[in-house]
Amino acid sequence: MFVFESDNLNSLYVELINSLAQKGKEIVKEGRKINELYPCVIKITNPKEGILVVKGRPYSPAFVIAEAVWNLAGDSDDWLCRYNPIYKKYFTDGKLKAGYGNRIFNWDNTTNQFELVVNRLKNEPHTEHANVIIFNPTYDLIKPKFVPCITRLGLDAPHSTRIGRLNEATALRKFILRWKKAKEINKLPFREL
Repeated sequence: MFVFESDNLNSLYVELINSLAQKGKEIVKEGRKINELYPCVIKITNPKEGILVVKGRPYSPAFVIAEAVWNLAGDSDDWLCRYNPIYKKYFTDGKLKAGYGNRIFNWDNTTNQFELVVNRLKNEPHTEHANVIIFNPTYDLIKPKFVPCITRLGLDAPHSTRIGRLNEATALRKFILRWKKAKEINKLPFREL
C-alpha cells in the first residue's frame, strides 16, 4: 500500500508525481497505457492548504471559482463549459448528470444530502453515519458519459472521542495526476482531509 501525508497539497502533489514515475506500475486502462499506484492513501492534514498551484500544471482561477459556485449551487447546467470547454463532452442535452454539487445538494431532484448530514451531526454528535454518496448506480452503471471520480464523502462527528474534531474521508475510484503528460492513479480507494 502506498501512503502519502502532508499538510500542503502542492508538496504532496509533487511527491505523488515522483512516486508515480519511480514506483508506478504500467497497466492498460480503457485501451491506454497508464501508470498507477494501487492501493493508495493520501492524507492532507491542513485542508486550508488545499488549492493546487504547481508549476507545470495548468491552473485557471476563473474555472476554480466557477466550479465551486456551480457545485455549491447544486447545478447541472452547461454554463460551466465556458470556463473549461473539455467538460462539453460529458454533458447531455445541456446537463451533467454526474456533477458533484447536483448529487450532494439535489440527489435525483429530491434530496439535499448535505442538509441531512448536518442535521444528523447536530442531533447525533457521535454518529458514524454522516455520509454523502456521490456514486449513483442509476446513471453510473449504464453507459455514462462521465462517472465522478469521488464516490463518497464520509464525516466523523466533531465531538468524537476518537478524533476530537470533524474529519472528512473521501473515497475515490480514481485520481488523475497531470504533469505535462497525463498520468493516472486509478482506483484510489481513500483520501483523508
